[in-house]
Amino acid sequence: MKENKVKHADAMKMGQEFIDKHFALQTSREHGPAFSVDRYYQLIEEDHTIPLNHGAKHRPNTVQIHHFNETLREVVQKLYDEILSEDKRLVYLDRLEDNKEYRKYLNLIKNAANLDLGNTTSDERLALFLNIFNMMMVHITYVFGIPTTIWHKKKILYFTYYMIGGHLYSTNSIFNGILRGNRKGMGMLWEPFGKEDRRLPLIIKDGEPLVHLAINNYSPFTAPIRTYSIQNVKNEMKENARKALHSEYFLRIESTEKENRKKKYIIHLHRIFKFYMIDFGKDNDDWLSWILKVLDEGDLKEKLQAIYDSGQYSFEFVNAEWMSFLVSTYSNFK
Repeated sequence: MKENKVKHADAMKMGQEFIDKHFALQTSREHGPAFSVDRYYQLIEEDHTIPLNHGAKHRPNTVQIHHFNETLREVVQKLYDEILSEDKRLVYLDRLEDNKEYRKYLNLIKNAANLDLGNTTSDERLALFLNIFNMMMVHITYVFGIPTTIWHKKKILYFTYYMIGGHLYSTNSIFNGILRGNRKGMGMLWEPFGKEDRRLPLIIKDGEPLVHLAINNYSPFTAPIRTYSIQNVKNEMKENARKALHSEYFLRIESTEKENRKKKYIIHLHRIFKFYMIDFGKDNDDWLSWILKVLDEGDLKEKLQAIYDSGQYSFEFVNAEWMSFLVSTYSNFK
């Protein structure tokens, strides 16, 4: 007001516009939709923390999760049908150019800013954040390109955001914060959400290991990419996990004969099991037990059950240039 000789009423109006257009973050413990001179705000740098989905009219807690997720699934599934390879593992970015379904998605995802996430169930949040995460990475990679340096990757993973339910989320805060139950990821010194973080009540308590086989891990050997419904999210995640585990890129069995002619088995697993072993259990028996619970009845499960019962097995992790989600080469984007 002093520097630019702006009237009080006009200054208040400008302050409100900063909030409505998501140009300012509210940093006071007490916050609300109306601009107040008694609260603190942090201006967002346009090239850094303005969310990619900005632009919706500010109407907090007005969008219901069930309706939004079903609409999101409908739009995204049509888009996946056009941009994914036949095996649902490869993303053709060039097919997004002038794509009608992609434009629908960009308009729809703006409304995520006003989602009402209060009193939601774990299944509701699982389905929503899985669907947003997978499509968010397609959006980010299309806008910023396939990262070629570690700094480029860190910007994309940690410092590029969507506004969801009134809070900023990076892909890291969705993956390690919400879906993994607020656990430290690779190279992280602390959990994504601190004790005072207002997003903390939304985490999936204790995490959900199936998420590792439900998200695109951005290698050529990712799990299939699909959408998830609130009503059946756990079964859909298990279905996707089974498809992945039946692939030699995720699980392969090798047998060796010991001197006493007893067979010993080496179970080769995708490196996600190494990078995030804490999510699957404490030891080898826990890991194999988790896999057995996920698999449906069939030859693979019978063979693994016999190996588990024999106790003559060990794990090795696929020795290839496949990196985890946090250090991926994004080589499944074309």
